[in-house]
Amino acid sequence: MSDKSLIIKKLNQRAKETSNSTMQNELADVSFIESLKRVAQVSNKLGFSLSLQEKKDNVFDEINSKITQAMILNYISIYYVNIDTNEYIGYSGSKSYSMLKIDESGTDFFVDSCLNINKVVHEDDREYMHKVMTKENIINEIQTNKVFKAKYRLLINGKPTYVILRALKLAEDDNNIIIGVRNIDEQTKEQLKFQKEIDQNITYTNIALALAQNFFAIYYVDTNTNEYVEYSLDNENQKLKKVSSGNEFFEESIVNAKKLIVNEDLDKFLNAIDKTNLLNELKTKKTFRLTYRQLIDGKATYVSFSAVKLMQDASHILLGISNIDEQKRKDIELAKVKSIARTDALTGAYNKYSYLELEEKYNSMIKNKEVNEFALVVFDINNLKTINDLCGHVAGDNTIKEAKNIISDIFKNSPVYRIGGDEFVVLLEGKDYTNRHKLIKEFENMNKRNVFADGVVIAVGLSDFDKNKDYIIQDIFNRADNLMYKNKEELKKGD
Repeated sequence: MSDKSLIIKKLNQRAKETSNSTMQNELADVSFIESLKRVAQVSNKLGFSLSLQEKKDNVFDEINSKITQAMILNYISIYYVNIDTNEYIGYSGSKSYSMLKIDESGTDFFVDSCLNINKVVHEDDREYMHKVMTKENIINEIQTNKVFKAKYRLLINGKPTYVILRALKLAEDDNNIIIGVRNIDEQTKEQLKFQKEIDQNITYTNIALALAQNFFAIYYVDTNTNEYVEYSLDNENQKLKKVSSGNEFFEESIVNAKKLIVNEDLDKFLNAIDKTNLLNELKTKKTFRLTYRQLIDGKATYVSFSAVKLMQDASHILLGISNIDEQKRKDIELAKVKSIARTDALTGAYNKYSYLELEEKYNSMIKNKEVNEFALVVFDINNLKTINDLCGHVAGDNTIKEAKNIISDIFKNSPVYRIGGDEFVVLLEGKDYTNRHKLIKEFENMNKRNVFADGVVIAVGLSDFDKNKDYIIQDIFNRADNLMYKNKEELKKGD
């Protein structure tokens, strides 16, 4: 099958049969039929006669070129394969396809195809192509369905390009098959894009309906024009229904806010609904949320305002308002209960339970290297037992309360924990950590004055977190506790 005129003869013969409806059903590909028609037209215009021109190479090359150009309008390459010998001849008019350096003729189409799959087919499609591009599979498909098809991606100029390969016999009794490879990249990607849009639309619709279950009002706002549409959920039909629309969302929101929002919450809402502020918030956050109280049926009701910038639609934002009054009031009550459970009843400081929670939190932060600097200050009231013995427990309790007030007055920005009868701990971060030595000096001066004035005297010890040797918060506490006991002894000497 080395004579290239054979494929032209077969194609020309098949082209003249394109009016046959049976053939059209076999091909099921109008573009391929059109290609064959162009072959016939070109060969007829050239006055093509195989018997006369086969030996004239220059004329043959011209005919070959014209036929290739006619066919290449729809196919980037065409192969004519002898299924008895596996020999093949191929034509390609695509420069980009030619750059793949795939042989246009050879002695074994199926072996060469196997090698080419590894070289030019996208890696995600190689396994599939190795599976289907066997001689047995192609022939079985043609016998069963008249045509074999395979859709895959070629790496053309380094970019994945969708193509479809079709193979069929040119005649029922022919021992040859013709194989065409067609570039369908553009239409395939359009189909994928369209399907993605459909999938996204379904997803966004489901999300919108899910969100609408929680929101009593949803606003779709054009951030360029300030136009908006208000929606609510039609529970009966499970659809979003349009309630109203307008041209100035932000201005109208400000006007309505002054009528509906509780005065104590008005300023924070007006700041949040300011267009510039809101868009700036959404630059750094996926969702912006604000809780405030709004008058609903004349009653101050907790509501949540949520805003999100749509990734698939950068010029619009979606805003929702939900009634969270019941849950919010439950949370407030629960917070009160938790606060009572974590608060020392006598002094108002955090209690031992709260300090254990603090330990657990900071132990985790130390382990995960999430904290760099903080300090602990440990305190112990001097002579509390003597005060209880001589003056009674009421006087002792008053001394404990005064001690807590002294600690809070000096370490103004730090939480105070009462962890025992006369023991307190303060965790220093931020401003108090920066000024810790100055604050300790202030505390020591207070102690000196109280020693001479028979006031409350409190031993103190400070220790910084050392990330190179501290593994748990207890390591820092132990050092601070040791320093506190040293200070306690010094203060006793001064009594």
